[in-house]
Amino acid sequence: MSALRLRKVDALLAQATRALGAGRRLGFSARGQHAELSLLPQHEDARIPADGVWLNTAVGPLLLSDAEALLSLLGEVPLTLGGEYQAWYWQLFNQRLSPVIADLLAPVVPFSEAPTEPAIGCRVLVRLGSERLDAPLHAAPATLLRLLGSADWQVLNRNVDESWSVATPLIVGELSLTREQIASLRPGDVVLPARCRIDSAGQGAVT
Repeated sequence: MSALRLRKVDALLAQATRALGAGRRLGFSARGQHAELSLLPQHEDARIPADGVWLNTAVGPLLLSDAEALLSLLGEVPLTLGGEYQAWYWQLFNQRLSPVIADLLAPVVPFSEAPTEPAIGCRVLVRLGSERLDAPLHAAPATLLRLLGSADWQVLNRNVDESWSVATPLIVGELSLTREQIASLRPGDVVLPARCRIDSAGQGAVT
């Protein structure tokens, strides 16, 4: 029998994946409305988007797809990435972010060069009133850990499928037999355990 070979996983990557779990949710308010920012596990076939935009934030560089629409839902000033970099515009954008989001990400500014370290992907879901946007986010594992540790995120739990069952043996007694004794057993034979976990009155314990 050949030895089981397990895929090696970087420690930070495993830690970030475990920290994300089934997802996190953060409540905030913008434009006078209640809103939610959620980080969720990415789809299995998700890849780093070719049209993603790198932005530098307080927790580190983040690669966002549909960045203009997503970040526009996080504050009072719509974001546009067209044209040349204007320091005053980005200062205004950061000042008008929701306070909760500003504490988490500000200052947010364009990032000229993509980081060289491998990135882990997840999904960003933003709900603001009747508006809803779901987009990919990629970041280095250490950056994702800082993102998850820099706000009062609510941990999301995933419900277990009711059809999923686990079969475990129920031990009510113990008996040792030799190989010859086992070979001599026939259908209908009665075998009494030498040690009973439960007596005839129903008293005892099961493990």
